[in-house]
Amino acid sequence: SRTEIGDFRLQALDETCSFSLRTGLAGRIRSGEVLHDGAIELDLLPRRWTDIRRDIHSWYGTLGLSTPPDRPPWVETAAIFEVQIGSSVFWGRYSYAPYPEVRDLRADLERIKSLGYTVLQIMPRQPYPSYNVHDYRDITISYGDEAELRALVAECHALGIRVILDILLHGVIDGEVMERTAAEVRASPSFARLPESTFPWRAGAAGRDAMSLAWCRHILDFEPHWRRGSPDRHPLVDQHPDWFMRDSAGNVIGRYTRAFDVANVAWHEYFTDAAVDLLRRLDLDGYRFDAPTYNLLPNWSAGTERRASYSALGCLELFRRLRTRLKCVNSSVMLYTEPSGVLFRRSMDVTYNYDEQWLIDAVLNPAADEPGDAPLVRNGREMAAWFRDRNDTLPLGSLIAHHVDSHDTFWWPLPGEKWQREQYGLAAVRALLAVFALSGGAYMTFVGGEQGLEEDIRRINRLRVSLPEIGHGAADYESVRIDHDAIYALVRTNEAHCAVLLVNLSDRPVDAVCSLDLEHLHLDDRQYEIDDALRDGRGEAEPVTREDLRHLRRRFGAFQSCLLLIRPVGSNRIEGEPRQVGSP
Repeated sequence: SRTEIGDFRLQALDETCSFSLRTGLAGRIRSGEVLHDGAIELDLLPRRWTDIRRDIHSWYGTLGLSTPPDRPPWVETAAIFEVQIGSSVFWGRYSYAPYPEVRDLRADLERIKSLGYTVLQIMPRQPYPSYNVHDYRDITISYGDEAELRALVAECHALGIRVILDILLHGVIDGEVMERTAAEVRASPSFARLPESTFPWRAGAAGRDAMSLAWCRHILDFEPHWRRGSPDRHPLVDQHPDWFMRDSAGNVIGRYTRAFDVANVAWHEYFTDAAVDLLRRLDLDGYRFDAPTYNLLPNWSAGTERRASYSALGCLELFRRLRTRLKCVNSSVMLYTEPSGVLFRRSMDVTYNYDEQWLIDAVLNPAADEPGDAPLVRNGREMAAWFRDRNDTLPLGSLIAHHVDSHDTFWWPLPGEKWQREQYGLAAVRALLAVFALSGGAYMTFVGGEQGLEEDIRRINRLRVSLPEIGHGAADYESVRIDHDAIYALVRTNEAHCAVLLVNLSDRPVDAVCSLDLEHLHLDDRQYEIDDALRDGRGEAEPVTREDLRHLRRRFGAFQSCLLLIRPVGSNRIEGEPRQVGSP
Protein backbone atom coordinates (compact mmCIF):
# COMPACT_ATOMS: atom_id res chain seq x y z
CA SER A 1 0.00 0.00 0.00
CA ARG A 2 1.24 3.46 -0.90
CA THR A 3 -1.03 5.19 1.62
CA GLU A 4 -1.35 2.90 4.67
CA ILE A 5 1.19 0.88 6.62
CA GLY A 6 -0.39 -2.57 6.72
CA ASP A 7 0.50 -5.45 9.03
CA PHE A 8 0.14 -8.89 7.48
CA ARG A 9 0.72 -12.43 8.70
CA LEU A 10 0.92 -15.68 6.77
CA GLN A 11 0.76 -18.82 8.89
CA ALA A 12 0.78 -22.51 7.99
CA LEU A 13 -2.07 -24.45 9.59
CA ASP A 14 -1.67 -28.19 8.94
CA GLU A 15 -2.57 -28.52 5.24
CA THR A 16 -3.90 -24.98 4.88
CA CYS A 17 -2.64 -21.41 5.22
CA SER A 18 -4.11 -18.45 7.04
CA PHE A 19 -3.49 -14.94 5.67
CA SER A 20 -4.52 -11.90 7.72
CA LEU A 21 -4.03 -8.21 6.98
CA ARG A 22 -4.56 -5.24 9.29
CA THR A 23 -4.65 -2.28 6.93
CA GLY A 24 -4.39 0.59 9.39
CA LEU A 25 -6.99 2.34 7.25
CA ALA A 26 -8.96 5.11 8.97
CA GLY A 27 -11.14 8.00 7.79
CA ARG A 28 -14.34 9.91 8.35
CA ILE A 29 -16.82 9.49 5.51
CA ARG A 30 -20.25 10.91 4.91
CA SER A 31 -23.28 9.53 3.17
CA GLY A 32 -22.45 8.60 -0.41
CA GLU A 33 -18.67 8.72 0.09
CA VAL A 34 -16.24 5.82 -0.17
CA LEU A 35 -12.98 5.13 1.65
CA HIS A 36 -10.89 2.98 -0.66
CA ASP A 37 -7.91 0.87 0.48
CA GLY A 38 -6.58 -0.13 -2.93
CA ALA A 39 -6.31 -3.56 -4.48
CA ILE A 40 -4.85 -6.53 -2.63
CA GLU A 41 -4.01 -9.32 -5.02
CA LEU A 42 -3.33 -12.87 -3.86
CA ASP A 43 -2.05 -15.28 -6.49
CA LEU A 44 -1.62 -19.01 -5.97
CA LEU A 45 1.19 -19.93 -8.35
CA PRO A 46 1.90 -23.56 -9.28
CA ARG A 47 5.64 -23.02 -8.86
CA ARG A 48 8.22 -23.56 -6.17
CA TRP A 49 9.32 -20.64 -3.99
CA THR A 50 12.92 -21.15 -5.16
CA ASP A 51 11.76 -20.31 -8.69
CA ILE A 52 9.30 -17.55 -7.84
CA ARG A 53 11.64 -15.45 -5.73
CA ARG A 54 13.98 -14.98 -8.70
CA ASP A 55 11.17 -13.09 -10.46
CA ILE A 56 10.35 -10.65 -7.69
CA HIS A 57 12.89 -8.03 -8.79
CA SER A 58 11.17 -7.79 -12.17
CA TRP A 59 7.73 -7.54 -10.54
CA TYR A 60 8.83 -4.40 -8.71
CA GLY A 61 9.77 -2.87 -12.03
CA THR A 62 6.19 -3.15 -13.25
CA LEU A 63 5.09 -1.20 -10.15
CA GLY A 64 7.64 1.56 -10.63
CA LEU A 65 9.55 0.56 -7.49
CA SER A 66 13.29 0.93 -7.99
CA THR A 67 16.31 2.20 -6.09
CA PRO A 68 17.86 5.60 -6.91
CA PRO A 69 20.06 5.55 -10.02
CA ASP A 70 22.33 8.27 -8.60
CA ARG A 71 23.42 6.64 -5.34
CA PRO A 72 26.96 7.82 -4.51
CA PRO A 73 29.51 4.99 -4.98
CA TRP A 74 31.06 5.66 -1.55
CA VAL A 75 27.87 4.54 0.18
CA GLU A 76 28.35 0.90 -0.84
CA THR A 77 31.43 0.46 1.36
CA ALA A 78 30.51 2.98 4.05
CA ALA A 79 31.81 2.08 7.51
CA ILE A 80 29.70 4.25 9.81
CA PHE A 81 30.69 5.25 13.34
CA GLU A 82 27.64 6.51 15.25
CA VAL A 83 28.40 9.04 17.99
CA GLN A 84 26.61 11.24 20.50
CA ILE A 85 27.59 14.54 22.07
CA GLY A 86 26.65 14.88 25.74
CA SER A 87 25.43 12.27 28.19
CA SER A 88 22.61 9.74 27.83
CA VAL A 89 20.92 8.87 31.10
CA PHE A 90 19.48 5.51 32.07
CA TRP A 91 17.81 3.55 34.81
CA GLY A 92 19.63 3.45 38.15
CA ARG A 93 21.42 6.77 37.50
CA TYR A 94 23.65 5.15 34.88
CA SER A 95 24.98 7.65 32.34
CA TYR A 96 26.89 7.19 29.10
CA ALA A 97 29.07 10.07 27.91
CA PRO A 98 31.83 8.98 25.51
CA TYR A 99 32.04 12.55 24.14
CA PRO A 100 30.73 15.16 26.62
CA GLU A 101 31.58 17.99 24.18
CA VAL A 102 32.40 18.29 20.48
CA ARG A 103 36.07 18.86 21.34
CA ASP A 104 36.19 15.41 22.96
CA LEU A 105 35.02 13.84 19.72
CA ARG A 106 37.55 15.89 17.74
CA ALA A 107 40.32 14.54 19.96
CA ASP A 108 39.29 10.97 19.04
CA LEU A 109 39.15 11.37 15.27
CA GLU A 110 42.58 9.84 14.62
CA ARG A 111 41.58 6.70 16.50
CA ILE A 112 38.28 6.49 14.62
CA LYS A 113 40.17 6.85 11.34
CA SER A 114 42.66 4.13 12.40
CA LEU A 115 39.76 1.71 12.91
CA GLY A 116 38.82 2.14 9.26
CA TYR A 117 35.59 4.11 9.69
CA THR A 118 34.74 6.31 6.71
CA VAL A 119 31.55 8.01 7.93
CA LEU A 120 30.75 9.79 11.19
CA GLN A 121 27.05 9.78 12.11
CA ILE A 122 26.22 12.40 14.75
CA MET A 123 23.13 11.81 16.86
CA PRO A 124 21.09 14.66 18.37
CA ARG A 125 22.65 16.08 21.54
CA GLN A 126 22.03 14.14 24.76
CA PRO A 127 20.14 14.28 27.05
CA TYR A 128 18.27 17.21 25.47
CA PRO A 129 16.77 17.45 22.94
CA SER A 130 17.72 13.81 22.24
CA TYR A 131 15.36 12.31 19.64
CA ASN A 132 12.93 15.23 19.78
CA VAL A 133 12.73 18.43 17.76
CA HIS A 134 13.72 21.68 19.50
CA ASP A 135 14.61 23.93 16.55
CA TYR A 136 16.25 22.46 13.45
CA ARG A 137 18.23 25.65 12.82
CA ASP A 138 19.64 25.86 16.36
CA ILE A 139 22.65 23.62 15.78
CA THR A 140 24.25 24.28 19.16
CA ILE A 141 21.27 23.05 21.18
CA SER A 142 20.34 20.28 18.78
CA TYR A 143 23.80 18.77 18.14
CA GLY A 144 26.64 20.68 19.84
CA ASP A 145 28.55 23.95 19.57
CA GLU A 146 28.11 25.10 15.96
CA ALA A 147 31.60 26.57 15.50
CA GLU A 148 33.23 23.43 16.88
CA LEU A 149 31.04 21.23 14.69
CA ARG A 150 32.13 23.13 11.60
CA ALA A 151 35.75 22.60 12.65
CA LEU A 152 34.99 18.92 13.29
CA VAL A 153 33.55 18.42 9.79
CA ALA A 154 36.59 20.13 8.24
CA GLU A 155 38.94 17.86 10.20
CA CYS A 156 36.93 14.78 9.20
CA HIS A 157 37.08 15.73 5.54
CA ALA A 158 40.85 16.23 5.80
CA LEU A 159 41.07 12.67 7.19
CA GLY A 160 38.84 11.24 4.43
CA ILE A 161 35.85 10.80 6.76
CA ARG A 162 32.40 11.96 5.70
CA VAL A 163 29.88 13.36 8.21
CA ILE A 164 26.13 12.83 8.35
CA LEU A 165 23.56 14.10 10.85
CA ASP A 166 20.84 12.03 12.48
CA ILE A 167 17.70 14.12 12.01
CA LEU A 168 14.12 13.36 12.98
CA LEU A 169 10.62 14.16 11.82
CA HIS A 170 8.23 12.83 14.42
CA GLY A 171 7.55 15.89 16.58
CA VAL A 172 8.40 18.64 19.05
CA ILE A 173 8.63 18.28 22.80
CA ASP A 174 7.57 20.81 25.42
CA GLY A 175 6.76 20.98 29.12
CA GLU A 176 3.04 20.36 28.63
CA VAL A 177 3.36 17.12 26.69
CA MET A 178 6.23 15.92 28.90
CA GLU A 179 4.20 16.35 32.06
CA ARG A 180 1.24 14.49 30.58
CA THR A 181 3.34 11.64 29.16
CA ALA A 182 5.31 11.06 32.38
CA ALA A 183 2.08 11.01 34.39
CA GLU A 184 0.62 8.38 32.06
CA VAL A 185 3.69 6.17 32.49
CA ARG A 186 3.53 6.41 36.30
CA ALA A 187 -0.18 5.53 36.24
CA SER A 188 0.26 2.58 33.89
CA PRO A 189 0.53 -1.12 34.85
CA SER A 190 4.05 -1.07 33.38
CA PHE A 191 5.36 1.27 36.09
CA ALA A 192 5.91 -1.51 38.65
CA ARG A 193 7.75 -3.61 36.06
CA LEU A 194 10.30 -1.03 34.95
CA PRO A 195 13.25 -2.71 36.76
CA GLU A 196 12.73 -5.88 34.67
CA SER A 197 15.31 -6.94 32.07
CA THR A 198 14.21 -6.04 28.55
CA PHE A 199 15.40 -7.51 25.26
CA PRO A 200 13.22 -5.84 22.60
CA TRP A 201 14.82 -7.61 19.64
CA ARG A 202 13.38 -10.98 20.53
CA ALA A 203 10.73 -12.25 18.16
CA GLY A 204 7.05 -12.37 18.98
CA ALA A 205 5.14 -11.24 22.05
CA ALA A 206 8.22 -11.24 24.30
CA GLY A 207 9.93 -8.62 22.13
CA ARG A 208 6.84 -6.43 21.89
CA ASP A 209 6.35 -6.49 25.65
CA ALA A 210 10.03 -5.70 26.25
CA MET A 211 9.91 -2.72 23.90
CA SER A 212 6.85 -1.33 25.68
CA LEU A 213 8.58 -1.55 29.05
CA ALA A 214 11.82 -0.10 27.68
CA TRP A 215 9.99 2.91 26.24
CA CYS A 216 8.23 3.62 29.53
CA ARG A 217 11.57 3.44 31.35
CA HIS A 218 13.16 5.69 28.71
CA ILE A 219 10.51 8.38 29.25
CA LEU A 220 11.19 8.56 32.99
CA ASP A 221 14.98 8.35 32.56
CA PHE A 222 15.03 11.43 30.32
CA GLU A 223 12.03 13.25 31.84
CA PRO A 224 13.84 15.79 34.08
CA HIS A 225 16.24 16.74 31.28
CA TRP A 226 13.55 17.03 28.61
CA ARG A 227 11.33 19.02 30.96
CA ARG A 228 14.16 21.37 31.95
CA GLY A 229 15.30 22.04 28.37
CA SER A 230 11.89 22.43 26.73
CA PRO A 231 9.71 25.52 26.42
CA ASP A 232 6.47 25.26 28.40
CA ARG A 233 4.60 25.23 25.10
CA HIS A 234 6.42 24.88 21.80
CA PRO A 235 5.92 28.01 19.64
CA LEU A 236 5.27 26.02 16.44
CA VAL A 237 2.02 24.68 17.92
CA ASP A 238 0.51 28.18 17.89
CA GLN A 239 2.38 29.56 14.87
CA HIS A 240 1.51 26.64 12.56
CA PRO A 241 -1.42 24.68 14.04
CA ASP A 242 -1.99 22.88 10.73
CA TRP A 243 1.45 21.19 10.95
CA PHE A 244 0.31 18.86 13.75
CA MET A 245 -1.75 15.70 13.99
CA ARG A 246 -4.97 15.90 15.99
CA ASP A 247 -7.62 13.75 17.61
CA SER A 248 -11.32 13.96 16.72
CA ALA A 249 -11.79 16.75 19.27
CA GLY A 250 -9.11 18.85 17.59
CA ASN A 251 -6.40 18.38 20.23
CA VAL A 252 -2.77 17.90 19.15
CA ILE A 253 -1.73 14.27 19.61
CA GLY A 254 1.50 12.26 19.68
CA ARG A 255 3.18 9.40 21.48
CA TYR A 256 5.48 11.44 23.71
CA THR A 257 5.89 14.49 21.48
CA ARG A 258 3.48 16.75 19.64
CA ALA A 259 3.31 14.82 16.38
CA PHE A 260 4.08 16.52 13.09
CA ASP A 261 1.77 15.82 10.18
CA VAL A 262 4.52 14.80 7.78
CA ALA A 263 2.02 14.80 4.91
CA ASN A 264 1.45 18.55 5.24
CA VAL A 265 2.96 20.30 2.20
CA ALA A 266 3.80 23.51 4.11
CA TRP A 267 5.61 21.41 6.71
CA HIS A 268 7.50 19.72 3.84
CA GLU A 269 8.87 23.10 2.83
CA TYR A 270 9.80 23.94 6.40
CA PHE A 271 11.70 20.68 6.91
CA THR A 272 13.33 20.74 3.47
CA ASP A 273 14.55 24.31 3.94
CA ALA A 274 15.98 23.38 7.35
CA ALA A 275 17.75 20.29 5.96
CA VAL A 276 19.29 22.28 3.10
CA ASP A 277 20.37 25.01 5.52
CA LEU A 278 22.09 22.50 7.85
CA LEU A 279 23.78 20.83 4.90
CA ARG A 280 25.28 24.13 3.77
CA ARG A 281 26.18 25.54 7.18
CA LEU A 282 28.05 22.43 8.31
CA ASP A 283 29.21 21.17 4.88
CA LEU A 284 27.54 17.81 5.57
CA ASP A 285 27.63 14.66 3.45
CA GLY A 286 24.13 13.42 4.22
CA TYR A 287 21.44 12.51 6.71
CA ARG A 288 19.99 9.60 8.58
CA PHE A 289 16.25 10.22 8.96
CA ASP A 290 15.10 8.78 12.27
CA ALA A 291 11.73 7.01 12.53
CA PRO A 292 9.81 8.86 9.77
CA THR A 293 6.77 6.60 10.35
CA TYR A 294 6.89 6.73 14.14
CA ASN A 295 3.49 8.45 14.35
CA LEU A 296 1.32 5.48 13.38
CA LEU A 297 -1.76 7.41 14.44
CA PRO A 298 -4.89 8.48 12.57
CA ASN A 299 -4.87 12.23 11.97
CA TRP A 300 -8.36 13.64 12.46
CA SER A 301 -7.43 17.25 11.67
CA ALA A 302 -9.92 19.08 9.45
CA GLY A 303 -7.79 18.76 6.32
CA THR A 304 -7.03 15.04 6.68
CA GLU A 305 -9.95 13.36 8.41
CA ARG A 306 -11.42 11.91 5.23
CA ARG A 307 -8.25 9.81 5.01
CA ALA A 308 -6.99 10.08 8.56
CA SER A 309 -4.48 7.24 8.15
CA TYR A 310 -2.51 8.85 5.34
CA SER A 311 -0.13 10.97 7.43
CA ALA A 312 2.08 8.05 8.51
CA LEU A 313 3.34 7.62 4.93
CA GLY A 314 3.29 11.30 4.06
CA CYS A 315 7.08 11.27 4.39
CA LEU A 316 7.37 9.38 1.08
CA GLU A 317 6.50 12.48 -0.94
CA LEU A 318 8.67 14.58 1.35
CA PHE A 319 11.70 12.36 0.70
CA ARG A 320 11.12 12.46 -3.06
CA ARG A 321 11.23 16.26 -3.08
CA LEU A 322 13.99 16.48 -0.48
CA ARG A 323 16.34 14.27 -2.46
CA THR A 324 16.14 16.63 -5.43
CA ARG A 325 16.83 19.69 -3.29
CA LEU A 326 19.76 18.13 -1.43
CA LYS A 327 21.35 16.82 -4.62
CA CYS A 328 21.36 20.37 -6.00
CA VAL A 329 23.59 21.36 -3.08
CA ASN A 330 25.79 18.25 -2.98
CA SER A 331 25.46 15.63 -5.72
CA SER A 332 27.21 12.98 -3.59
CA VAL A 333 24.95 13.44 -0.55
CA MET A 334 23.69 10.27 1.18
CA LEU A 335 20.06 9.75 2.25
CA TYR A 336 19.60 7.02 4.85
CA THR A 337 16.53 6.06 6.91
CA GLU A 338 15.22 3.51 9.40
CA PRO A 339 12.21 1.77 7.83
CA SER A 340 13.02 -1.39 5.88
CA GLY A 341 9.95 -1.23 3.65
CA VAL A 342 10.12 -1.32 -0.12
CA LEU A 343 8.61 2.13 -0.69
CA PHE A 344 11.40 3.95 1.17
CA ARG A 345 14.07 2.53 -1.11
CA ARG A 346 12.89 4.72 -4.00
CA SER A 347 14.40 7.83 -2.40
CA MET A 348 16.87 6.38 0.10
CA ASP A 349 20.39 5.23 -0.74
CA VAL A 350 20.54 2.91 2.27
CA THR A 351 18.22 1.75 5.05
CA TYR A 352 18.71 0.62 8.66
CA ASN A 353 18.64 -3.09 9.48
CA TYR A 354 15.81 -3.18 11.99
CA ASP A 355 14.42 -6.19 10.14
CA GLU A 356 17.59 -8.20 10.94
CA GLN A 357 18.06 -7.53 14.65
CA TRP A 358 15.83 -10.33 15.93
CA LEU A 359 18.09 -12.84 14.16
CA ILE A 360 20.88 -12.33 16.71
CA ASP A 361 18.86 -13.53 19.67
CA ALA A 362 17.11 -16.21 17.62
CA VAL A 363 20.41 -17.86 16.70
CA LEU A 364 22.45 -17.23 19.85
CA ASN A 365 19.66 -17.71 22.40
CA PRO A 366 17.20 -20.21 20.88
CA ALA A 367 15.95 -21.27 24.32
CA ALA A 368 14.31 -17.84 24.64
CA ASP A 369 11.60 -18.72 22.09
CA GLU A 370 8.21 -18.22 23.67
CA PRO A 371 5.52 -20.91 23.41
CA GLY A 372 3.51 -20.21 20.29
CA ASP A 373 6.29 -18.19 18.65
CA ALA A 374 7.68 -20.59 16.08
CA PRO A 375 11.47 -20.28 15.75
CA LEU A 376 11.79 -19.11 12.16
CA VAL A 377 15.59 -19.06 12.32
CA ARG A 378 17.57 -21.26 14.71
CA ASN A 379 21.10 -21.56 13.33
CA GLY A 380 23.64 -20.28 10.82
CA ARG A 381 22.24 -22.22 7.88
CA GLU A 382 18.73 -20.85 8.41
CA MET A 383 20.10 -17.35 8.97
CA ALA A 384 21.80 -17.50 5.56
CA ALA A 385 18.55 -18.71 3.97
CA TRP A 386 16.68 -15.82 5.60
CA PHE A 387 19.21 -13.29 4.24
CA ARG A 388 18.91 -14.85 0.78
CA ASP A 389 15.11 -14.65 0.76
CA ARG A 390 15.03 -11.15 2.22
CA ASN A 391 17.50 -9.89 -0.40
CA ASP A 392 15.48 -11.48 -3.20
CA THR A 393 12.30 -9.76 -2.02
CA LEU A 394 13.77 -6.24 -2.16
CA PRO A 395 14.07 -4.01 -5.23
CA LEU A 396 17.23 -4.59 -7.21
CA GLY A 397 20.15 -2.57 -5.85
CA SER A 398 18.75 -2.21 -2.33
CA LEU A 399 21.48 -1.41 0.20
CA ILE A 400 21.37 -1.99 3.96
CA ALA A 401 23.44 -0.50 6.79
CA HIS A 402 23.98 -3.52 9.03
CA HIS A 403 24.89 -3.27 12.69
CA VAL A 404 25.44 -5.41 15.75
CA ASP A 405 25.51 -2.55 18.28
CA SER A 406 23.66 0.70 17.57
CA HIS A 407 22.27 3.31 19.94
CA ASP A 408 18.93 1.47 19.65
CA THR A 409 20.29 -1.89 20.78
CA PHE A 410 22.25 -0.06 23.52
CA TRP A 411 19.47 2.14 24.89
CA TRP A 412 16.70 -0.33 25.62
CA PRO A 413 18.26 -3.02 27.89
CA LEU A 414 19.23 -2.34 31.50
CA PRO A 415 22.80 -1.36 32.45
CA GLY A 416 24.99 -4.45 32.41
CA GLU A 417 23.04 -5.87 29.47
CA LYS A 418 23.35 -3.02 27.00
CA TRP A 419 26.12 -4.28 24.72
CA GLN A 420 25.77 -7.46 22.70
CA ARG A 421 29.13 -8.56 24.19
CA GLU A 422 27.53 -8.38 27.65
CA GLN A 423 24.63 -10.52 26.50
CA TYR A 424 26.43 -13.10 24.36
CA GLY A 425 30.20 -12.66 24.89
CA LEU A 426 32.96 -11.21 22.70
CA ALA A 427 33.52 -14.42 20.72
CA ALA A 428 29.88 -14.48 19.57
CA VAL A 429 29.95 -10.76 18.69
CA ARG A 430 33.15 -11.33 16.68
CA ALA A 431 31.25 -13.93 14.63
CA LEU A 432 28.29 -11.54 14.20
CA LEU A 433 30.71 -8.85 13.02
CA ALA A 434 31.90 -11.16 10.24
CA VAL A 435 28.31 -11.94 9.17
CA PHE A 436 26.98 -8.37 9.17
CA ALA A 437 30.10 -6.55 7.91
CA LEU A 438 31.18 -8.99 5.19
CA SER A 439 27.85 -10.00 3.65
CA GLY A 440 27.59 -6.77 1.64
CA GLY A 441 26.29 -3.25 2.21
CA ALA A 442 27.26 -0.53 4.66
CA TYR A 443 28.25 -1.32 8.24
CA MET A 444 27.64 0.76 11.38
CA THR A 445 28.91 0.69 14.98
CA PHE A 446 27.70 2.80 17.90
CA VAL A 447 30.59 4.35 19.84
CA GLY A 448 31.71 1.83 22.45
CA GLY A 449 30.54 -1.15 20.42
CA GLU A 450 34.08 -1.50 19.06
CA GLN A 451 35.62 -2.19 22.48
CA GLY A 452 37.42 -5.55 22.55
CA LEU A 453 37.02 -5.84 18.78
CA GLU A 454 39.38 -3.13 17.59
CA GLU A 455 41.77 -5.38 15.66
CA ASP A 456 38.90 -7.32 14.12
CA ILE A 457 37.23 -4.09 13.01
CA ARG A 458 40.45 -2.72 11.51
CA ARG A 459 40.94 -5.91 9.53
CA ILE A 460 37.34 -6.17 8.34
CA ASN A 461 37.06 -2.50 7.36
CA ARG A 462 40.28 -2.90 5.36
CA LEU A 463 38.93 -5.97 3.59
CA ARG A 464 35.65 -4.20 2.76
CA VAL A 465 37.64 -1.56 0.88
CA SER A 466 40.39 -3.72 -0.64
CA LEU A 467 38.30 -6.71 -1.80
CA PRO A 468 36.03 -5.81 -4.73
CA GLU A 469 33.85 -8.86 -4.13
CA ILE A 470 33.10 -7.66 -0.57
CA GLY A 471 32.75 -3.96 -1.27
CA HIS A 472 30.96 -4.04 -4.61
CA GLY A 473 30.19 -7.66 -5.41
CA ALA A 474 27.02 -9.74 -5.48
CA ALA A 475 25.79 -11.97 -2.67
CA ASP A 476 25.35 -15.56 -3.80
CA TYR A 477 23.77 -17.96 -1.29
CA GLU A 478 22.93 -20.56 -3.95
CA SER A 479 26.45 -21.52 -5.08
CA VAL A 480 27.64 -22.76 -1.69
CA ARG A 481 26.43 -25.74 0.30
CA ILE A 482 27.50 -26.60 3.83
CA ASP A 483 26.81 -29.87 5.61
CA HIS A 484 26.44 -28.44 9.12
CA ASP A 485 23.52 -26.35 10.45
CA ALA A 486 25.73 -24.08 12.58
CA ILE A 487 27.58 -22.56 9.62
CA TYR A 488 26.49 -19.35 7.91
CA ALA A 489 27.73 -19.66 4.31
CA LEU A 490 27.84 -17.08 1.52
CA VAL A 491 29.80 -16.48 -1.69
CA ARG A 492 30.64 -12.92 -2.72
CA THR A 493 31.57 -12.44 -6.38
CA ASN A 494 32.80 -9.56 -8.52
CA GLU A 495 33.94 -10.41 -12.05
CA ALA A 496 36.90 -12.77 -11.58
CA HIS A 497 37.05 -12.30 -7.80
CA CYS A 498 35.40 -14.85 -5.52
CA ALA A 499 35.30 -15.06 -1.70
CA VAL A 500 33.53 -17.61 0.48
CA LEU A 501 32.40 -16.43 3.92
CA LEU A 502 31.91 -19.23 6.47
CA VAL A 503 30.95 -18.40 10.07
CA ASN A 504 30.34 -20.85 12.90
CA LEU A 505 27.47 -19.33 14.89
CA SER A 506 27.63 -21.95 17.64
CA ASP A 507 29.67 -22.17 20.83
CA ARG A 508 31.09 -25.58 19.86
CA PRO A 509 33.82 -26.72 17.45
CA VAL A 510 32.47 -27.87 14.10
CA ASP A 511 33.84 -30.03 11.28
CA ALA A 512 32.13 -29.13 8.02
CA VAL A 513 32.35 -29.73 4.28
CA CYS A 514 31.74 -26.78 1.98
CA SER A 515 30.69 -27.55 -1.61
CA LEU A 516 30.81 -24.92 -4.35
CA ASP A 517 28.84 -24.80 -7.59
CA LEU A 518 31.85 -24.29 -9.87
CA GLU A 519 29.87 -23.89 -13.06
CA HIS A 520 27.67 -21.16 -11.65
CA LEU A 521 30.73 -19.40 -10.21
CA HIS A 522 32.56 -19.69 -13.55
CA LEU A 523 35.56 -21.42 -11.98
CA ASP A 524 37.26 -23.16 -14.90
CA ASP A 525 40.01 -25.81 -15.10
CA ARG A 526 42.85 -23.55 -14.01
CA GLN A 527 44.89 -24.20 -10.87
CA TYR A 528 43.58 -22.26 -7.89
CA GLU A 529 44.77 -21.31 -4.44
CA ILE A 530 42.85 -20.42 -1.29
CA ASP A 531 43.87 -17.85 1.28
CA ASP A 532 41.91 -17.11 4.46
CA ALA A 533 41.78 -13.32 4.70
CA LEU A 534 40.68 -13.55 8.36
CA ARG A 535 43.61 -15.74 9.40
CA ASP A 536 45.88 -14.15 11.98
CA GLY A 537 49.49 -13.58 11.01
CA ARG A 538 51.23 -14.51 7.78
CA GLY A 539 50.51 -17.77 6.00
CA GLU A 540 50.96 -19.41 2.66
CA ALA A 541 48.02 -19.80 0.33
CA GLU A 542 46.72 -23.35 -0.03
CA PRO A 543 46.87 -24.78 -3.60
CA VAL A 544 43.69 -26.57 -4.67
CA THR A 545 42.39 -28.26 -7.77
CA ARG A 546 39.05 -27.54 -9.30
CA GLU A 547 37.70 -30.77 -7.85
CA ASP A 548 38.96 -29.82 -4.39
CA LEU A 549 36.63 -26.84 -4.52
CA ARG A 550 33.64 -29.15 -4.72
CA HIS A 551 34.40 -30.54 -1.24
CA LEU A 552 36.38 -28.18 0.98
CA ARG A 553 36.85 -29.55 4.47
CA ARG A 554 37.22 -27.06 7.29
CA ARG A 555 37.41 -27.31 11.07
CA PHE A 556 35.93 -24.35 12.96
CA GLY A 557 36.47 -23.42 16.56
CA ALA A 558 33.55 -22.02 18.53
CA PHE A 559 32.30 -18.84 16.81
CA GLN A 560 35.18 -18.97 14.33
CA SER A 561 34.96 -17.27 10.92
CA CYS A 562 36.92 -17.59 7.72
CA LEU A 563 36.88 -15.64 4.46
CA LEU A 564 38.31 -17.87 1.75
CA LEU A 565 39.71 -15.95 -1.21
CA ILE A 566 39.74 -18.16 -4.30
CA ARG A 567 42.18 -16.96 -6.95
CA PRO A 568 43.92 -18.48 -9.97
CA VAL A 569 47.53 -19.25 -9.05
CA GLY A 570 49.74 -16.19 -9.52
CA SER A 571 46.99 -13.55 -9.22
CA ASN A 572 46.79 -10.94 -6.45
CA ARG A 573 45.02 -12.06 -3.30
CA ILE A 574 43.98 -8.65 -2.00
CA GLU A 575 44.20 -5.62 -4.25
CA GLY A 576 46.65 -3.06 -2.92
CA GLU A 577 47.30 -5.07 0.24
CA PRO A 578 50.37 -6.96 1.45
CA ARG A 579 50.10 -10.62 2.24
CA GLN A 580 49.87 -9.85 5.96
CA VAL A 581 46.19 -9.42 6.85
CA GLY A 582 45.42 -8.19 10.33
CA SER A 583 47.06 -9.24 13.55
CA PRO A 584 46.02 -11.31 16.57
